[in-house]
Amino acid sequence: MRRPAWGLALATRRAENPIGWLLLANGLVLALMMVAASYAEYAVLEQGSTLAAAQWAVLWDERGWPALFFLVIAVAFVFPDGRLPSPRWRRVATATTASFAV
Repeated sequence: MRRPAWGLALATRRAENPIGWLLLANGLVLALMMVAASYAEYAVLEQGSTLAAAQWAVLWDERGWPALFFLVIAVAFVFPDGRLPSPRWRRVATATTASFAV
């Protein structure tokens, strides 16, 4: 749970470095997953799936977890200076992005 705090510190002090923004995005995805899980559970168990966006909450709760791993891997690719280590890493980063998108 400290990733968003570190991301906020990095994003405010070094706005040009994408690592802080990726950590903030990871915190946002994690928060959305927690809210979606709670809302999906309430909507399905208590209300019989009649609430607005209940299906989207269930879908995000069940299928949204790769976004967490994608952002952590993106941080690993651009650590420590915010850039890929060399131009040939673009193919690896593109393949990783494509595999998470699929």
